[in-house]
Amino acid sequence: MLHALVLAAVALSPSPSPSPDATATPAALRVIVTVHSSTSCAEILSHANAAIASALANDTSLAATIKALQAVELDGNVIKHRNGLNDLGDYAKKINLEALAGDAEIKRLRKLAAESTDPQRKKELKSFADWLGGAIWRQRKVARDLNGFVATMDFYDMSTLDESEMNMNMALFGSPDTQPASIAETSPTGTIRTIYGGARGGPIAPPREQRPTYDSMAKAAGADFTLRLPAIANDESMAATHVGQALAGCQ
Repeated sequence: MLHALVLAAVALSPSPSPSPDATATPAALRVIVTVHSSTSCAEILSHANAAIASALANDTSLAATIKALQAVELDGNVIKHRNGLNDLGDYAKKINLEALAGDAEIKRLRKLAAESTDPQRKKELKSFADWLGGAIWRQRKVARDLNGFVATMDFYDMSTLDESEMNMNMALFGSPDTQPASIAETSPTGTIRTIYGGARGGPIAPPREQRPTYDSMAKAAGADFTLRLPAIANDESMAATHVGQALAGCQ
């Protein structure tokens, strides 16, 4: 049976984390040439291709997400602020959905590995699935954290007072962005501390002037995600070192 597969390579970072052998050249997922294979090989190739496609699609989305975080304008213009957060939310959704699809393929590959009667293929196919699954899991974690970032921005938006509330606070408390605040509490050690809270003692967001800017927080998130790219690249590289042996005998 003739099967043509396209398994493209990707480089997430110019300097990916090395594999356990620091002197070895990092492997890459490569295009697998047309092969003649059995039905069992065809099934492995099909699911491997789908899983790799999901990982590679997320590599592209992650690069775009980081670029967006570095360039987004969340401070000032209300329209740009809302559009920017919507775009970031869309990236998070896209990465998460692709990761879920890839994870489903990884589970199928692990099942095929468990069912294989060839000890070498069983071992290598499981290793391939585990490493690539690790990369996809890391990608999904970025999506979750990006969702958390957007949610935090939304919380800050909701906690920002309108003009009438600011004027009232200024008249009553001398600050436009503060709620009634202080309860003195004596700890078991005798230390007196002040607990800040709203009119009913609940937590409030810090005053606007004490918060980092939205744009600086976006850039910080982008920097954090950038630091995660080498680990994803390393997992993909390690997966590539096992895929050849997993497909031994299929060519």
